[in-house]
Amino acid sequence: MRQMAPRYLRSVLGSLLSAGLACFCGADSVVPAANVQPPPVQSPRPSLPAIAPTSNTVSTPPDTRVKNDGLEIDGLEIDVLEIDGLEIDGPVANVVEVSESFYRLVLDDTGQGFNRVATAEARPGDLIELVIRAVNQSDRTLEDIELINSVPSGAIQLLADSFQWDPSKGLYRISRDGETFFQADADLDPADIHFIQWLIFSLRPAESLQLAYRIQIDP
Repeated sequence: MRQMAPRYLRSVLGSLLSAGLACFCGADSVVPAANVQPPPVQSPRPSLPAIAPTSNTVSTPPDTRVKNDGLEIDGLEIDVLEIDGLEIDGPVANVVEVSESFYRLVLDDTGQGFNRVATAEARPGDLIELVIRAVNQSDRTLEDIELINSVPSGAIQLLADSFQWDPSKGLYRISRDGETFFQADADLDPADIHFIQWLIFSLRPAESLQLAYRIQIDP
């Protein structure tokens, strides 16, 4: 887990059970969900899952350097992301820390709910929950934070009705290509959703938010 700059950070994860994140934020006034216009939004750099400035963005992040160390478990590759040599603009104290966790969901004894167990591996048939957590590590309120998460690829199914977030604090959009994003209720086949854009309206100092969704590993 590393600290991330509120305006200038992007990173990428690849392969099955990996997810790429780009994060940047500005200090403009909060834009309510109703005022956020659906894209198309164009990517400034096609080699990374990213978007150009929108009404919720004050600038485009510069290049960053990332390191992906692959971990092979049970024939499925999980990439571990490490941020390496970030370019930070402004006080280093003003950062958003972003982490990602994987959980295996197992039916409880009643068969009505799930027990959630942290995991670093995935096996055929597993139900996996991905949790992305953003924390404001600065001493001021940060506004208009954007993260882009690439959905794991491979022999998996995205469960489109499994998204969990606080609608009073932000919203999310979905995309086929990481360039054009649509409202969460857009009529897209879950198999065509490869990128998720998470918009956080604001974070107070030390405040955190989570976005979670689930994938089913094919048997």
